[in-house]
Amino acid sequence: MFLLTPKQKKMIPLYQEKWRRILLTTEPIDQNKVARIIQKIYEFIGQSEPNIIFFDSPYALVKYITLREINEDYYRNNRIAIHNFCKLDGSSFGERIGVWSKRLEQILNVPFELQIDLKLYNQVQEILRLTSEEITNKLIKEIKFCDFYDDFDTDKLGINSLYPYFWWYDFCVSEINIENYFIVKLCLEIHQQCDRLFAYPDSCLVYNRPCQISFDEQGHLHAQGKAAIQYNDGFCVSAFHGVRIPEE
Repeated sequence: MFLLTPKQKKMIPLYQEKWRRILLTTEPIDQNKVARIIQKIYEFIGQSEPNIIFFDSPYALVKYITLREINEDYYRNNRIAIHNFCKLDGSSFGERIGVWSKRLEQILNVPFELQIDLKLYNQVQEILRLTSEEITNKLIKEIKFCDFYDDFDTDKLGINSLYPYFWWYDFCVSEINIENYFIVKLCLEIHQQCDRLFAYPDSCLVYNRPCQISFDEQGHLHAQGKAAIQYNDGFCVSAFHGVRIPEE
């Protein structure tokens, strides 16, 4: 069993703060960096370089997906290919990360469930929940359809399986000499640059970060007289102490 040194233990708060800044940042993504990491991911799983499409908001991305399904039946017609393209020797990123995580737990004797930054986790979950509600309502209002989005799995690669332990994985990869972490490192690299990927055999879709995000003193999404979450293309989420305010 490996024991953390006093110096390593002192580094833990720094990694927690690092990932708070990353996951709540309003800095625009660096499209060139994101593209390079996506290319590495596709190369690693033996896939050709995809057509990488950037959107200014999650709503713009989901609307694109929904309209493509309505007009082309693209995702339903390619369901098997989409399901299988991310497999490497029969395993997804998420499954391989799970194996690595179990080994890490054995080495450190530290259960992963104890490594959640609860405040950050709750904030990110609230952002995702209220954003999803706003997207659903906006889809119904604009194109009278949202069923496909409701059932949509955004993470075919399994990259988001690191969530909500980003800081702990980053700490272990950076501060502890444990081999076979290449997949974990790729996942951390992409999440340092953007929130998430919509990855498919022929294309990879990415949306930009919000240009504004506001919280109350308890860490809930909140703003008065303006949106709590604002994107450059006008998509926004209004919230009062963590409760979404519907668009009038």
